[in-house]
Amino acid sequence: MGTLSEERVGAFYEYDKSKPILDQVLFSHKDRSLLNVRKVITNDEYFGVAFTSLIHKNSLVIHELRCKDRGASEAIVNDKEKFLKFYNKELTSQGHLKLLHHKNKFKSVKAPFLQEHNLEFHYGEDGIYRYSTITRNNSTFRGIYGIISVEKYENNTDLSNFVTCMREPTIEEVKEHLIKKADISYANVITEINMSYNNINIYFKE
Repeated sequence: MGTLSEERVGAFYEYDKSKPILDQVLFSHKDRSLLNVRKVITNDEYFGVAFTSLIHKNSLVIHELRCKDRGASEAIVNDKEKFLKFYNKELTSQGHLKLLHHKNKFKSVKAPFLQEHNLEFHYGEDGIYRYSTITRNNSTFRGIYGIISVEKYENNTDLSNFVTCMREPTIEEVKEHLIKKADISYANVITEINMSYNNINIYFKE
């Protein structure tokens, strides 16, 4: 396996380039390796953990986040062995790998409006709208999920998030339910700290 592509993933790496990459990963499971773990601090408080994985088959680099409310406590992240058990159990499960496989098949299309926010609509293989994203400074914010059938839409009980039914959101819906939330999120001071047990450190370009 060759060097990690900085241009492709919008990040740069510090590691021993005299050694094979797979000799420096933290953990491997089948065709997936854990490259790096970073503690996420928001406004001086622990928020969760960011981690980067490498899918061997197509050399795909995936950056993911788990907040503390989803089991990624600071105590787990601080302890290498505890985090590796967490990663192995929760993140290499068949359900998670199936979800990643699904994500890789999504089609992304630039929205016909609000391109100053780099707005994109994402669709499943069936052509039905799934969610929207906006991107600022290599940081992506996702929201306004689409429900794929009228029956599921009518049975939806999650009233905390705005959703659509088999359609893209309107410009006003994007402004209200995606851009406003993103503005609040980006206003926070977010810091990612590479863990001392990493062999490969990752830094994102400004």
